[in-house]
Amino acid sequence: MFARALTALDGLESVFQKVHKQHEAMTLKSQDAEYAIVANSATLTSVKSRQDNADKFFADMLNNYKQEAIAERAVSAKLRMKLEKTRLKLDAAMEKLKDGELEAKSAVGGST
Repeated sequence: MFARALTALDGLESVFQKVHKQHEAMTLKSQDAEYAIVANSATLTSVKSRQDNADKFFADMLNNYKQEAIAERAVSAKLRMKLEKTRLKLDAAMEKLKDGELEAKSAVGGST
């Protein structure tokens, strides 16, 4: 009977050792998976950060172009207004010149 108990105990110890080895292997696999998750998370964070930086860069660039376009339109509008004023002054001067020519012709024609 004692021999059977020892044999059973040896069998239980063998099973325990197998289960213990499987548990250690699963623990190592679990740790490896956790490390992989942490590494992937860090990679994703890095990629997200770079994407955010790129998005900010392009948004800033677009905003700068919009501001430059607004400033160019304002300058263009001012130049158009100056050009229109100059054209009106030129038209007025041309009218005065035509009126002066008509007066001169009539004065020359009236004296002959």
